[in-house]
Amino acid sequence: MMAASLKAPSDFAKPFEGKNLKGNLLTPDSLLLPRVKTQKEKITKAITIPSGTQTESRWMPEEPYPTTTQRSKSKLLSVHRQPDIIVSPSATAVPSEIRAKVDVHQYQPHPVTHVPPTPVYQPPPQPPSQEDLSMVHLKHTAEVISRQAADIANLKTEAEQMTSKHYQEKAKLQRQLEETENRCKEDVSRLQNEITHLKELHSEQVSHDKKLHVTEMTVLKDELGATQKQLKETETLLQQKVNDLEGRLRAAEEENTSAVVRYEKDLREKNEALQKSNAQLMQMKVYIQDCRPSVKTVTEWEVEKKEMEKKIKDLQNVIDSMKETEQYTNIRLSSTQQILVLQEAEVLKSQKESSPDLAASILLTKWREKVYAMLVQQKSQELIADKENREWESKVRKLEEKLQMADTTIQRLEHTLSDKEAELNLEKQMSLARHSELQSTEEIAASLDNHLTAWEESGKDIKRMLTSNQEFFSERMTTIHKALNKLTAAEQRINFAASRVDLLKDLFARKESSWRLAMSKVTGTTAVCQSRDTTTQTDSVQNEDSLPWEEMKSELQNVRKERDLLASELRELSEKTEQRVKDAMQSLEEQLREQRNKNSVLEGELQQGSKDLNALREEIRHREQELQDLTETNASLKVTLAKVQSKADTASDERCAALEDKHQMEIKEMEKRLNEARREHAKAVVSYRQMERQLARDKERANESLQGRETYLNQEIERLKVKLKEAEKEKNLLMTTLKQEGLISKYKSYRRAAKNLNEEMQEEDAFDEDQENRPPVGDQETTKIQRKVKMRKNHKEDASLSVMLQEVQSLAAKVLREELAEDAT
Repeated sequence: MMAASLKAPSDFAKPFEGKNLKGNLLTPDSLLLPRVKTQKEKITKAITIPSGTQTESRWMPEEPYPTTTQRSKSKLLSVHRQPDIIVSPSATAVPSEIRAKVDVHQYQPHPVTHVPPTPVYQPPPQPPSQEDLSMVHLKHTAEVISRQAADIANLKTEAEQMTSKHYQEKAKLQRQLEETENRCKEDVSRLQNEITHLKELHSEQVSHDKKLHVTEMTVLKDELGATQKQLKETETLLQQKVNDLEGRLRAAEEENTSAVVRYEKDLREKNEALQKSNAQLMQMKVYIQDCRPSVKTVTEWEVEKKEMEKKIKDLQNVIDSMKETEQYTNIRLSSTQQILVLQEAEVLKSQKESSPDLAASILLTKWREKVYAMLVQQKSQELIADKENREWESKVRKLEEKLQMADTTIQRLEHTLSDKEAELNLEKQMSLARHSELQSTEEIAASLDNHLTAWEESGKDIKRMLTSNQEFFSERMTTIHKALNKLTAAEQRINFAASRVDLLKDLFARKESSWRLAMSKVTGTTAVCQSRDTTTQTDSVQNEDSLPWEEMKSELQNVRKERDLLASELRELSEKTEQRVKDAMQSLEEQLREQRNKNSVLEGELQQGSKDLNALREEIRHREQELQDLTETNASLKVTLAKVQSKADTASDERCAALEDKHQMEIKEMEKRLNEARREHAKAVVSYRQMERQLARDKERANESLQGRETYLNQEIERLKVKLKEAEKEKNLLMTTLKQEGLISKYKSYRRAAKNLNEEMQEEDAFDEDQENRPPVGDQETTKIQRKVKMRKNHKEDASLSVMLQEVQSLAAKVLREELAEDAT
């Protein structure tokens, strides 16, 4: 067909010119169809047309398989577009380039070397002839036709190959489809088996996981209980230790307070006794000075004076020692008060700054009180030991440095303890939160287990329903099949009975016809004869003949009735069976619809349940992951708790051991100091009792001496009164004689001399005291001093006489005043 539609070579000899329907002039360019790119143009990058002025044109590949007509048209168009080709000397290369074989079915373009046109000198073009142009066109068309024929043959072979390949591929694809269907069926069956197996495994895994979860929870609960018990035991032990330390501190404080109270009482009593003794001494001094007898000699007075001075010195030493003890006790009291103030301030600071743990704060306060009690004792010892001040100061500095170091270590340990306690509290809170999360997860797992059991029970109920429905349907179908078999048997019997009835009808009809023929013959021959007979004979014959006929009729009627009855019964049975079958079918269809609806609902529920199961499985996995994380965190927390507890135990044991050692050392030192204080106290008590005894003896002696002196003074007073009376008489006589003789002026001059002597005596006494206090000197100076002392002693004797006279005068003046006062009253 394609070869027949091709044009002859003569058609291409001259350019076509004609008119279209509208009368327009048709050129070869307007006649041709739109240009379609050929395979050659698509494969090759450029086709060079040899001409002097033509440039290269490039065509890119677009369609893989163009038609031969399109290729031929495109080639013809390329030829007709150049009607006026100028033949040049380079035109000889045209046939070789046009004859070049091009593989139409090659996808990759052949590389065409593009040589740019070089300017070459050419002779001026000659006008081409018409014959040359026609020859070129003929050659070109012949080559195009040959190429088209070759292309057509190639295309046919390719089409056959493509159809064969298509059929082969189709068969192959069908085989592959069958294989894939078989594989899919096998995969579906295998997947169903795997799903059932996985469901069983999942149920087993869930039960196993539940058991493991329950066991792990019991183990975790036991471990938590054990850890809580251990924590409680450690807390109780720490509380007991704290209580013991508090009891010890309280006992030490009570002992200190009792000792302070005792010392205060002793000091008060001693102060009171000192004041009393001082008052008594002052009274004794005054009384002794007032009531000293004038009869004793100077030596006796000096001895008594020395003894009294010794006693006064002893008492002054005792007073000084008591004052020193009082100062020391006052210093201790002030230091204890200052320490208590400082302790209270530090306790307030620690309460503000430290954590609200009362036990730790109480322990701190007690410990600090103990430390400050020790400091008080150290300070008291420092004040008591004046000679060893420097050593004690160095020791105190060292101890203070140690105390500062101990305070820093204690504060650091307290901070670490508070930090560990805070960590323990946080871990307790975290454990409680995790315990609550575990309980919530257990509740969720229990609810999920309940849901699973409910879904399993619902699935089992669905299976039971399906099995019961299948059994019911199978029973109904068996009953229907039985009824159908019975119906078929009844139909067969009815058909058999109908055929028998039909046979009987035919027989009876034949018998009736034969009987009627016979009867007509008989009646026709004998009618005349018998008509003539008597009525009796005819009646008898008719009766005899009618009897079997009536019986036959009655039997026939009975048979017909039975037939009708059987037919009606059969019809009723068939109608009833049909109605029953219809009802059964309707009921079965309704039940089937209901079961289908139920099955659809149950399938939806099963799908929903499967979705819920998947969600629950994912949630269970998530919870199991959380449980694993919780178990891991619990284990890590247990490890950290054990480490912290071990560290805390070691730190608390070390601290307790250090504190116990320190407290034991302090208690030993306190006991030593207490023993020393008790010894000193016993010594002080013994010395105090000795002093009291001495004072009692001195008081008794002083009372005895006072009583003796009072008696002596009373006697002296009586004697002096007598003497006074005598002296008054003599005075009056003397006054009269003195007035008469003028001796009063002499008396006044003697009085002035006596006053001067008293002043000189006082100066000499002061000088003697200075000499006694001075250091020893040489022999000459001692002799000079002895002389002076003797002179002064003589002066003293004279002075003592003058003093006696003065006292007598003063007593006389007092007596005179008393008498004057009595006379006035």
